[in-house]
Amino acid sequence: MQGIFTFEDIRSYCRSIYGDKNLLIIPNAYPLALGSIADGAVVNSQVQIRANADFILLSVSFTGDPASQILLTDSASGEQFTSRPVYAQDYACLDASTPGVARDLPYPRFIAGNSSITAQVVGDNATVADVYLTMLGVDVYELGA
Repeated sequence: MQGIFTFEDIRSYCRSIYGDKNLLIIPNAYPLALGSIADGAVVNSQVQIRANADFILLSVSFTGDPASQILLTDSASGEQFTSRPVYAQDYACLDASTPGVARDLPYPRFIAGNSSITAQVVGDNATVADVYLTMLGVDVYELGA
C-alpha cells in the first residue's frame, strides 16, 4: 500500500466502529485471480472474508488493462462499492513505472466478517491475460476484556 492511512488513522477508524473494545489489528490481503478477459466480456470472482474477523479495506491493486471496469459488491449488505462499474485506474494505480501498486481508497471501507465480496470485471479493448485484483487492508479481531 502507498500508505496515506497511518496506523493511528486505522486505529481511530476502528474505534469509531468498535468503541473501546480490545482489538487486534493485523494486515491482510484478499487476492482474486480473474484469468483472461476478452473485450466486452464480464468475469465474476468471489472471495470469502474470514469468519472470525471483520476486514477494513484500505486499498486495491489491479493487474490488467486499465480500461477494464470493476464493480465490487459486499454480499452481507448487498452494497455495491460504486454505483456502477468504474475504470480499473480509478481503483488502483496503473502507472507503468509502478505496475500493480495499490492505490488507497479515499476512505476505509468496513466489511463484516464472514461476508463475501464479488468482483465483477468488464473487459475493454483487446483480450487481457492474467488479470488479478487484490484487496488490501486489515483484519480486526475483537479480543476478550
